[in-house]
Amino acid sequence: MADSEMKHVQTTDSVATEKSLSHNEADEFGAHTKTDQKETAVVKKLDMHILPTLWLMCSLNFPDRNPMINGKLNGLAEDLNLRGTQHSTCVSILFVRIAEAPGLRGACADWRTWLFCLMDSLHISADAFNDFLLTVVKTGNFNTTVDLPLACPSYFMAGITSIIVSYSSGRFNERLWHVTISKGIAIASFAMSAATLSVVVCYAGVMLFADETYGVNDIILGWTPSTLGRTDEEKAVAIAM
Repeated sequence: MADSEMKHVQTTDSVATEKSLSHNEADEFGAHTKTDQKETAVVKKLDMHILPTLWLMCSLNFPDRNPMINGKLNGLAEDLNLRGTQHSTCVSILFVRIAEAPGLRGACADWRTWLFCLMDSLHISADAFNDFLLTVVKTGNFNTTVDLPLACPSYFMAGITSIIVSYSSGRFNERLWHVTISKGIAIASFAMSAATLSVVVCYAGVMLFADETYGVNDIILGWTPSTLGRTDEEKAVAIAM
């Protein structure tokens, strides 16, 4: 009788434990429901301290690149006697990243790492429009003073879209369709700009392309560590790759 009761208690405890684990189990994106108010408060506090610093670091990451891009409008390529793709090569060098060796083997062994590398490489290729945006705007036959302000709305819109799309992705815990739909709109807007001679339509297409392309930056970067790597080192290498 005692053995039977003990087995019943153990079975009941096991079922309760399994239900608890199942409820708090992370999904395929590494997310799970947060029920601890203290944990939620700590996460919010970390966000308030870390995010402003990251924004500042990201902002300071671009001043060294933009003068190279903007300088082309003021004769930089002619002054330096740059021919063909030399200017593009100089700009590309500013975007080079190097992955450190520790944990490299583990990340390389996962086929998903290479799939994410391909996805991000295609995404970054689309982001490269930034290097030529002013050149495109210049085709409207405006002067340099007008060209620079005309390029600003695209980044302003992209910033707002990035926040909205990232919030939606996190709210619904979904990545694939947020990226796919945004890229689909970007492709359509690029085709719209390339297929017309109208300055207004071309400009609208460029703005929409920038908006939807930059809008998924954070989603792809956030998707990578939540899916790849079993250790922090492997996740870091996967992001670097």
